[in-house]
Amino acid sequence: MKNIILIIAAVVFSFQMQASKYQLNEISLEEAFAQSFDLTTQIGLMDARSIALEFGISRAIEQDDKQTVAAIVGIVSVFTGIGLFIPLHRFILGTGGKGALIFFAYFGLGCLGGLSGLLTLADCLFLLLDDTKSTYIGSGEILMWAGDI
Repeated sequence: MKNIILIIAAVVFSFQMQASKYQLNEISLEEAFAQSFDLTTQIGLMDARSIALEFGISRAIEQDDKQTVAAIVGIVSVFTGIGLFIPLHRFILGTGGKGALIFFAYFGLGCLGGLSGLLTLADCLFLLLDDTKSTYIGSGEILMWAGDI
């Protein structure tokens, strides 16, 4: 009975709404455009180099800081969706000969509802907080920071 009432209400409301009843207020639209500002002049067209400069990747590359580069790549890969299945940051650091094992561990956790995304974010946090900047390079451990907890 509820479904029939909802269907009848939807049909009645659809007859009541007509596009001809709505009018565009061009004056207020023009005023809104006049008060707005163009973001492209402030941001500019961003290419890969300017994005790298924005995130500080180029400085980290120049200083040969693999951990910072890996952390930034890891964070970006999680937010683009790539990091939910492929641990790019681990391959940048080196896997100590256990690349396939690490890949399948991250891939498996990614298939379990994106859990590897959380693992990648934890990895990136530890990479950014490490003072030595070389602790995790070449780590063959699945949880490269497990010994630090």
